Amino acid sequence: MCASIGNRIAFFSLLCACVAACGPQQDFGAAAAGKPDATPVEATKVTAASEKNYADVSQKIDPEPIAASKPLVVSANDSLSQGIPVCTYTVRYPGHIDHEISWRQNQCKELSTDFLLPSQLEKLGKLDRLDKETLFELTEYHKDGVFYIEGEFTASIYPLNVAGVPHEVSVTD
Repeated sequence: MCASIGNRIAFFSLLCACVAACGPQQDFGAAAAGKPDATPVEATKVTAASEKNYADVSQKIDPEPIAASKPLVVSANDSLSQGIPVCTYTVRYPGHIDHEISWRQNQCKELSTDFLLPSQLEKLGKLDRLDKETLFELTEYHKDGVFYIEGEFTASIYPLNVAGVPHEVSVTD
């Protein structure tokens, strides 16, 4: 037991020495006296190249919304995922970026899709199982229509959430 405590103390001492040796070397006394560091860290220098790279990254993270007068399906592509057919739609809501919506178990030609108004969904009997919040969301925020997919056994709508991202809401039992 004493040997293991001794090993732990030796390991901890070695770890502390490594951290001290590998960490940034900074004169804390100079900083307290209001003097600039004797060794500025090169990684913090902002260059025109790094500003450009940051701008490129921020454009990829937050792309500009695409102008559209009405919602539309931009593309539909079939693929396989682990041997299962997948149809991936790219949809565009006005004032938002394009989003991909995938439907497993069917190819695109086997599905019925459209942007439907809340009144059209009501005529189809697809609003009966929705909660009050989702109904309010549809009538207030999706007056131009919401993306609707119907397969052989199930159907879903894809309203935009508060972040502007479509989320699946099943409209069948």
